Amino acid sequence: MKIVAWNVRQGGGPRASRIVDAIVRLRPDVVLITEYRETGRARLRELLDAHGYAATHCTPDPRGGYEALLLAASTPVELGEVTYNAADDGHRFLHVTLPRFGWEIGAAYVPNAAPRSTAKQEMWSFLTDTAAPALRHRRAVLIGDFNTGLHYRDETGKTFVCADDMQRLLDSGWRDAWACTHPRELRPPSSWWSNAGNGFRLDHCFMSPAAPEPTSVEYAAELDGSLLGGRGGLSDHSPLIIDLNTPG
Repeated sequence: MKIVAWNVRQGGGPRASRIVDAIVRLRPDVVLITEYRETGRARLRELLDAHGYAATHCTPDPRGGYEALLLAASTPVELGEVTYNAADDGHRFLHVTLPRFGWEIGAAYVPNAAPRSTAKQEMWSFLTDTAAPALRHRRAVLIGDFNTGLHYRDETGKTFVCADDMQRLLDSGWRDAWACTHPRELRPPSSWWSNAGNGFRLDHCFMSPAAPEPTSVEYAAELDGSLLGGRGGLSDHSPLIIDLNTPG
Protein backbone atom coordinates (compact mmCIF):
# COMPACT_ATOMS: atom_id res chain seq x y z
CA MET A 1 0.00 0.00 0.00
CA LYS A 2 1.45 3.33 -1.07
CA ILE A 3 0.62 6.51 0.84
CA VAL A 4 1.43 10.04 -0.29
CA ALA A 5 1.15 12.57 2.55
CA TRP A 6 1.56 16.21 1.55
CA ASN A 7 1.07 19.63 3.10
CA VAL A 8 -0.02 21.55 0.00
CA ARG A 9 0.27 25.06 1.52
CA GLN A 10 -2.89 27.01 2.18
CA GLY A 11 -5.28 24.68 0.42
CA GLY A 12 -3.49 24.56 -2.91
CA GLY A 13 -5.46 27.41 -4.48
CA PRO A 14 -4.60 27.91 -8.18
CA ARG A 15 -1.99 25.15 -7.85
CA ALA A 16 -4.66 22.50 -7.25
CA SER A 17 -4.63 20.93 -10.72
CA ARG A 18 -0.84 20.73 -10.82
CA ILE A 19 -0.77 19.30 -7.30
CA VAL A 20 -3.23 16.54 -8.17
CA ASP A 21 -1.42 15.78 -11.44
CA ALA A 22 1.81 15.35 -9.47
CA ILE A 23 0.09 13.08 -6.92
CA VAL A 24 -1.54 10.91 -9.59
CA ARG A 25 1.81 10.33 -11.30
CA LEU A 26 3.06 8.79 -8.04
CA ARG A 27 0.19 6.24 -8.23
CA PRO A 28 -0.63 6.08 -4.51
CA ASP A 29 -3.41 3.99 -2.98
CA VAL A 30 -4.02 6.60 -0.28
CA VAL A 31 -3.56 10.38 -0.36
CA LEU A 32 -3.35 12.49 2.79
CA ILE A 33 -3.56 16.25 2.32
CA THR A 34 -2.73 18.62 5.17
CA GLU A 35 -3.52 22.34 4.97
CA TYR A 36 -6.61 21.30 3.02
CA ARG A 37 -9.42 23.80 2.66
CA GLU A 38 -12.97 22.45 2.51
CA THR A 39 -14.71 25.57 1.25
CA GLY A 40 -16.26 26.65 -2.01
CA ARG A 41 -15.84 23.98 -4.65
CA ALA A 42 -13.12 22.17 -2.65
CA ARG A 43 -11.21 21.55 -5.88
CA LEU A 44 -8.64 19.13 -4.49
CA ARG A 45 -11.38 16.73 -3.40
CA GLU A 46 -13.14 17.02 -6.76
CA LEU A 47 -9.95 16.53 -8.77
CA LEU A 48 -8.86 13.52 -6.73
CA ASP A 49 -12.34 12.01 -7.09
CA ALA A 50 -12.08 12.39 -10.87
CA HIS A 51 -8.87 10.36 -10.80
CA GLY A 52 -10.41 7.46 -8.88
CA TYR A 53 -9.80 8.56 -5.29
CA ALA A 54 -13.48 8.59 -4.46
CA ALA A 55 -13.33 7.20 -0.91
CA THR A 56 -12.75 10.35 1.14
CA HIS A 57 -12.90 11.54 4.71
CA CYS A 58 -12.36 15.14 5.67
CA THR A 59 -12.09 17.11 8.89
CA PRO A 60 -13.17 20.62 7.83
CA ASP A 61 -11.67 23.59 9.64
CA PRO A 62 -14.63 25.06 11.58
CA ARG A 63 -13.23 28.53 10.89
CA GLY A 64 -13.25 27.93 7.14
CA GLY A 65 -9.47 28.07 6.90
CA TYR A 66 -6.89 25.57 5.70
CA GLU A 67 -6.27 23.62 8.90
CA ALA A 68 -8.25 20.65 7.63
CA LEU A 69 -7.23 17.11 6.71
CA LEU A 70 -8.38 15.28 3.59
CA LEU A 71 -7.79 11.55 3.21
CA ALA A 72 -8.67 10.12 -0.19
CA ALA A 73 -8.26 6.52 -1.32
CA SER A 74 -8.91 4.26 -4.27
CA THR A 75 -10.44 1.67 -1.95
CA PRO A 76 -13.09 1.86 0.82
CA VAL A 77 -12.07 3.69 3.99
CA GLU A 78 -13.79 3.44 7.35
CA LEU A 79 -13.67 5.93 10.19
CA GLY A 80 -11.87 4.69 13.31
CA GLU A 81 -12.75 5.32 16.92
CA VAL A 82 -9.77 7.44 18.02
CA THR A 83 -10.77 11.10 18.04
CA TYR A 84 -9.17 14.30 19.26
CA ASN A 85 -11.72 15.98 21.49
CA ALA A 86 -10.20 19.45 21.57
CA ALA A 87 -12.66 22.33 21.39
CA ASP A 88 -10.71 24.31 18.80
CA ASP A 89 -8.45 21.71 17.18
CA GLY A 90 -10.38 18.42 17.02
CA HIS A 91 -10.31 18.63 13.21
CA ARG A 92 -6.51 18.22 13.23
CA PHE A 93 -6.61 14.43 13.71
CA LEU A 94 -8.32 11.70 11.69
CA HIS A 95 -8.29 7.95 12.39
CA VAL A 96 -9.29 5.61 9.57
CA THR A 97 -9.03 1.92 8.70
CA LEU A 98 -8.48 0.42 5.26
CA PRO A 99 -9.98 -3.10 5.36
CA ARG A 100 -8.59 -4.11 1.97
CA PHE A 101 -5.01 -3.41 3.03
CA GLY A 102 -5.24 -4.33 6.71
CA TRP A 103 -3.80 -1.01 7.91
CA GLU A 104 -4.96 1.83 10.15
CA ILE A 105 -3.91 5.44 9.74
CA GLY A 106 -3.79 8.17 12.35
CA ALA A 107 -3.48 11.36 10.28
CA ALA A 108 -2.27 14.50 12.02
CA TYR A 109 -1.72 18.19 11.37
CA VAL A 110 -0.18 19.59 14.53
CA PRO A 111 -0.51 23.36 15.02
CA ASN A 112 2.63 25.42 15.00
CA ALA A 113 3.80 27.10 18.20
CA ALA A 114 2.34 30.54 18.83
CA PRO A 115 3.04 32.95 21.69
CA ARG A 116 0.92 32.20 24.74
CA SER A 117 -0.79 29.27 22.99
CA THR A 118 -0.83 25.75 24.44
CA ALA A 119 -2.46 24.17 21.37
CA LYS A 120 0.70 22.52 20.07
CA GLN A 121 1.61 20.97 23.41
CA GLU A 122 -1.97 19.80 23.98
CA MET A 123 -2.08 17.99 20.64
CA TRP A 124 1.28 16.36 21.21
CA SER A 125 0.03 15.17 24.60
CA PHE A 126 -2.97 13.64 22.84
CA LEU A 127 -0.70 11.89 20.35
CA THR A 128 1.64 10.42 22.97
CA ASP A 129 -0.91 9.70 25.71
CA THR A 130 -4.06 8.73 23.77
CA ALA A 131 -3.57 8.01 20.06
CA ALA A 132 -0.26 6.14 20.30
CA PRO A 133 -1.37 3.80 23.13
CA ALA A 134 -4.70 3.11 21.38
CA LEU A 135 -2.97 2.09 18.13
CA ARG A 136 0.27 0.52 19.39
CA HIS A 137 -0.97 -3.09 19.12
CA ARG A 138 -2.42 -2.62 15.64
CA ARG A 139 -0.91 -2.48 12.16
CA ALA A 140 -0.94 1.30 12.20
CA VAL A 141 0.92 4.47 11.29
CA LEU A 142 0.81 8.02 12.59
CA ILE A 143 1.49 10.28 9.63
CA GLY A 144 1.27 13.91 8.60
CA ASP A 145 2.70 17.33 9.40
CA PHE A 146 3.80 17.24 13.04
CA ASN A 147 5.39 20.70 12.96
CA THR A 148 8.41 19.53 14.94
CA GLY A 149 11.33 17.15 14.82
CA LEU A 150 14.40 16.17 16.78
CA HIS A 151 17.09 18.74 17.58
CA TYR A 152 20.27 18.50 15.47
CA ARG A 153 18.69 15.75 13.35
CA ASP A 154 15.58 17.20 11.71
CA GLU A 155 17.08 20.69 11.97
CA THR A 156 20.64 21.95 12.14
CA GLY A 157 20.13 23.62 15.51
CA LYS A 158 17.84 23.44 18.52
CA THR A 159 14.72 25.49 17.81
CA PHE A 160 11.91 22.91 17.67
CA VAL A 161 9.09 23.10 20.21
CA CYS A 162 7.80 19.69 21.45
CA ALA A 163 10.89 17.80 20.29
CA ASP A 164 10.87 16.03 23.66
CA ASP A 165 7.33 14.77 22.94
CA MET A 166 8.46 13.27 19.65
CA GLN A 167 11.32 11.60 21.45
CA ARG A 168 8.87 10.24 24.01
CA LEU A 169 6.81 8.73 21.19
CA LEU A 170 9.92 7.00 19.83
CA ASP A 171 10.98 5.83 23.29
CA SER A 172 7.57 4.16 23.69
CA GLY A 173 8.30 1.82 20.77
CA TRP A 174 6.99 3.76 17.77
CA ARG A 175 9.53 3.94 14.93
CA ASP A 176 10.51 6.68 12.50
CA ALA A 177 9.59 5.09 9.16
CA TRP A 178 12.32 6.98 7.28
CA ALA A 179 14.98 5.77 9.71
CA CYS A 180 13.74 2.18 9.28
CA THR A 181 14.61 2.26 5.58
CA HIS A 182 17.72 4.48 5.80
CA PRO A 183 19.60 3.04 8.82
CA ARG A 184 23.01 4.27 7.65
CA GLU A 185 22.05 7.87 6.98
CA LEU A 186 22.70 10.22 9.89
CA ARG A 187 20.34 13.00 8.82
CA PRO A 188 17.05 12.81 6.95
CA PRO A 189 16.20 15.21 4.13
CA SER A 190 14.26 18.37 4.85
CA SER A 191 10.54 18.38 4.13
CA TRP A 192 9.83 22.12 4.57
CA TRP A 193 11.76 25.25 3.67
CA SER A 194 11.43 28.75 5.01
CA ASN A 195 11.40 31.76 2.68
CA ALA A 196 15.08 32.16 3.58
CA GLY A 197 15.74 28.68 2.20
CA ASN A 198 16.39 26.99 5.55
CA GLY A 199 15.30 23.34 5.58
CA PHE A 200 13.59 21.37 8.36
CA ARG A 201 11.87 17.98 8.52
CA LEU A 202 8.36 18.55 9.82
CA ASP A 203 6.51 15.76 7.99
CA HIS A 204 6.84 12.29 9.47
CA CYS A 205 5.47 8.76 9.47
CA PHE A 206 5.72 6.67 12.64
CA MET A 207 5.22 2.91 12.65
CA SER A 208 3.42 1.27 15.56
CA PRO A 209 5.32 -1.36 17.57
CA ALA A 210 3.05 -4.01 16.01
CA ALA A 211 3.56 -2.86 12.41
CA PRO A 212 6.02 -4.50 10.02
CA GLU A 213 8.91 -2.52 8.57
CA PRO A 214 7.98 -0.26 5.64
CA THR A 215 9.19 -1.21 2.17
CA SER A 216 10.35 2.28 1.21
CA VAL A 217 10.11 5.84 2.51
CA GLU A 218 11.14 8.91 0.53
CA TYR A 219 10.65 12.67 0.40
CA ALA A 220 10.20 14.04 -3.11
CA ALA A 221 12.14 17.28 -3.56
CA GLU A 222 11.00 17.62 -7.17
CA LEU A 223 7.96 16.34 -9.04
CA ASP A 224 8.12 16.21 -12.83
CA GLY A 225 10.30 19.28 -13.03
CA SER A 226 8.28 21.31 -10.49
CA LEU A 227 10.58 22.28 -7.65
CA LEU A 228 9.28 22.19 -4.10
CA GLY A 229 10.15 24.71 -1.42
CA GLY A 230 10.35 28.47 -1.66
CA ARG A 231 7.79 30.77 -3.23
CA GLY A 232 7.68 29.36 -6.75
CA GLY A 233 7.11 25.67 -6.07
CA LEU A 234 3.98 23.56 -5.87
CA SER A 235 4.28 23.74 -2.08
CA ASP A 236 6.78 24.71 0.59
CA HIS A 237 6.61 21.06 1.77
CA SER A 238 7.83 17.88 0.09
CA PRO A 239 5.43 14.96 -0.29
CA LEU A 240 6.20 12.02 1.97
CA ILE A 241 5.92 8.79 -0.03
CA ILE A 242 5.73 5.51 1.89
CA ASP A 243 5.18 1.93 0.76
CA LEU A 244 3.78 -0.49 3.35
CA ASN A 245 3.58 -4.26 3.28
CA THR A 246 0.05 -5.64 3.26
CA PRO A 247 -0.90 -8.85 5.07
CA GLY A 248 -1.43 -12.06 3.17
